[in-house]
Amino acid sequence: MIEHIGSLCSGYGGLDRALSALLGLPFGWHAEIEKLVDARTGKVVDNPVCELLAVRYSGVPNHGDITAIDWASLPAPRALAAGFPCQGVSSAGRQLGDADPRWLWPAVRGGIEVMRPEWVAIENVANLVSIKGGELWRGILADLAELGYTVAWGIFGACLAEVGGCHHRHRVFALARLSSTPDATRWAGKACGAPPRRAPLLATPTARDGEGRGEGGADYWDERSVERSNGLPLGAQVALLSTPRAADASGGAQLAQRRMDEGRRHLDDALALLPTPTAQSYGSNQGGSAGRVGPVRHSLESLASAGLLLPTPRATDGTNGGPRQRGSSGDLAMPSAVQPQNFGRYAWAVDRWSGRHGAPPAPTEPGPRGAVRMAAAFPEWMMGLAPGFVTDVLSRKAALHAIGNGVMPLQAYRAFRTLVDLLV
Repeated sequence: MIEHIGSLCSGYGGLDRALSALLGLPFGWHAEIEKLVDARTGKVVDNPVCELLAVRYSGVPNHGDITAIDWASLPAPRALAAGFPCQGVSSAGRQLGDADPRWLWPAVRGGIEVMRPEWVAIENVANLVSIKGGELWRGILADLAELGYTVAWGIFGACLAEVGGCHHRHRVFALARLSSTPDATRWAGKACGAPPRRAPLLATPTARDGEGRGEGGADYWDERSVERSNGLPLGAQVALLSTPRAADASGGAQLAQRRMDEGRRHLDDALALLPTPTAQSYGSNQGGSAGRVGPVRHSLESLASAGLLLPTPRATDGTNGGPRQRGSSGDLAMPSAVQPQNFGRYAWAVDRWSGRHGAPPAPTEPGPRGAVRMAAAFPEWMMGLAPGFVTDVLSRKAALHAIGNGVMPLQAYRAFRTLVDLLV
């Protein structure tokens, strides 16, 4: 039998790709639920990410809902990837923990107990470690020890220098291996690799951006800005880029701040945090991204509903800046918006990731009625996926949902490279 990786709650396979790179194993099978209940209509619908799995992992079977699998009927994998749902423990939700019907650790534990893989890889939101005073995380570690696994775990950000990401995305990663002396070790390193304030990172993509709902305008977020440790989230501050002009090259940070205080924008000071893509909304407590202080985060999608997205690149941007462009939301130009140097004070973050993953795509696109909206290709780029890996297969809404719920492969790989040394 060929040694392989089995994958639970696979999403677009980000965790699987990291584990495959670490251990040199092929993908054996996925287990991603094929039917979902639409949050708005209550109807049962196809899970679009299954279409993505079928296209990107041709020939790899999908065994569906992990709560209904006969584990003994599956070929036992050498390594098991388990990025089980985070909604029940995310700080963006109601935090019901194991009382949430989406809490699937018991099903994951059942699969581990029957199949006995040599390696188990886990990923989830950082809040899993602290919710209920750490009770749930201690329970997971205790279950793994009972099943005979030694575990190394820690919280790692996409912002760490080893990853070089343009956003935070702090997540807990655990790597477990069968052992005669089960134990658990926490990585002692610092989770966040955020740069100084003069070079802030973009906000992390979150999954709820696929839902098409906003969370209030700029005034709402201005009132809450003092509660946030890394600036306002994406939709709160990302305004339309102003028309480039000669004056943008002079004045520096003090002039930029004065212009903003006076209600005027120039190209270099018009742009702000991009929030992390999210898959869905959670009542009044919505969004989510590491590094923030306070109960809620703004979403990418709110950018479109509030009319605050960057302007869509157009052919005329290359030939004129247009003296008639006086701030109208429909008549602003973006000559080089996809270039890192034109992302204002976030140029460092964009340039940092561009150096590792290539120049960013256009962050916006025209909507069906001509309005500007966020392009799904931009968070796809932020997550380090190949251009079109998700967006060439799925619709914009489904792509945003999948991207926000997914695992950043390079972040996971760097985490596992660190953790595997603790298991030797």
